[in-house]
Amino acid sequence: MPVTPLHFGVGMVGKGLLPRYVSLSAFVVSQVLIDVEVAYYLLVKHEWPFYRWAHTLLGGTALGIVAGIAVYVLGRLLRGAAGSRWQVPDLREASLVPAVLGGLLGGVTHPVL
Repeated sequence: MPVTPLHFGVGMVGKGLLPRYVSLSAFVVSQVLIDVEVAYYLLVKHEWPFYRWAHTLLGGTALGIVAGIAVYVLGRLLRGAAGSRWQVPDLREASLVPAVLGGLLGGVTHPVL
């Protein structure tokens, strides 16, 4: 699957099966973060192979966890900045467990696909 959006189906299945425990936002961020490696080697370095450490199970998993933590931190910062103006009764996308699990799901499945 050479295009990251084709990977999003796995995230949608995960979100559909466990909506309270999987962040689709973190899943998508992990997919894009992993494919930054390909963009770098393709567009900047002009070196082959384009798929290197980030497309291994270990590298993808690590980047997935980083993506989940980043979504969590960014979500907390945005909620803090918005204060009482942002009245969202149930924002689980940026909660710690769903964000980390969504990023982890993306990181593990990306190299496999």
